[in-house]
This record gives sequence, C-alpha cells and structure tokens, in this order.
Amino acid sequence: MLFYSGSWKSGKRPWYRWAGEALARRGMVVVIPDYRQWPQVRLDGFMQDVAHAAAWTHTHAARYGGDPSSLFLMGHSAGAHVGALLATDAHWLASVGMQPRQLDGFIGLAGPYDFLPLKDPDFIDLFCGEMVGTI
Repeated sequence: MLFYSGSWKSGKRPWYRWAGEALARRGMVVVIPDYRQWPQVRLDGFMQDVAHAAAWTHTHAARYGGDPSSLFLMGHSAGAHVGALLATDAHWLASVGMQPRQLDGFIGLAGPYDFLPLKDPDFIDLFCGEMVGTI
C-alpha cells in the first residue's frame, strides 16, 4: 500500500500513479488508497480511512495477484505519517479487525514524525480537534 502526501489537506491519489507503476513493473501489486482530508475530517477520520483501506487490501490482495501475508505500508510525507501510525499504533488496525503483526513492514519517505510544538492553526485543528482550547 502506498499513501500519498499533501499535508493531510491537498494530496491526490493520481499524483502517485507513477510510483505505483514503477513498483508494479518490479512485480509488486500496489494499492494507492484515497482518504478524506482536512478540513472535511481530522486525524481520526483519515486514519479510519487508511485502516479500512488496509483491511480491504488484506482481504482482496489475492484476487489481484498479491499475497495478503506480505503486506507492506509505504508513504511519502503526510502519507508516511499515516502509514507509520497505522503500523505502530495498534488501535487503528484493531478498529478493522487487524493487528500490526499482519503487516510485513513500513517504508516512510520524508515523513514528518515529530510536530511539537504545534504552531500552525491548521495543524492544531487537524491533529487536536476538540483539544484545541487545552493546548
């Protein structure tokens, strides 16, 4: 699975078609899922979307020539962030009946993993939501 970038608010799946095609030429089955973005949803919304995409991919991989027992997550920038959270915070996958041990690995490309202190009002809303008044 390849998650695209866009600061959690402007990315588009077609921007990464080239990457999916490059990996497919090397024999991999690649899924580039879409996910809702801010301000339509906050962190929990797009994490729910990528968790559902992981469950769909795990369930349907064999239908497309993939191996569901060899599922890697990969992401660029914001996509690396959501992929890292999916791979390391078990509650996101648990919500769709999966566990991180069902993933074979995570590949993060230029991912933002440390945001503190948060100063950008968009990111404060995106990551903190209702907690904004308490930061």
